Amino acid sequence: MEGALRNTLWHQASKDENFDTDATTPSGFGADSFGVLLSLLILFVGLVIAMADMLSQPSFEKCSAIKDFADRTACYESLRNEYLKPPVK
Repeated sequence: MEGALRNTLWHQASKDENFDTDATTPSGFGADSFGVLLSLLILFVGLVIAMADMLSQPSFEKCSAIKDFADRTACYESLRNEYLKPPVK
């Protein structure tokens, strides 16, 4: 009974006050949405850079598509040298 009474009193108090804010949108929503959009933009740019780096590296498919034997061998050499590099720390 006590909970129902508190709910009624709160509801009555909120009816008496004139609120200008929308109940579905928090007051700091602009800053929160800016942060979320900025982080998504940074993530997208990072993924694009990673994809461009991955596509620019030599691969077995690119090397096997080369018709000339000397060029294909040079491509495989560069691919082997790329994979034998120690990891960047």
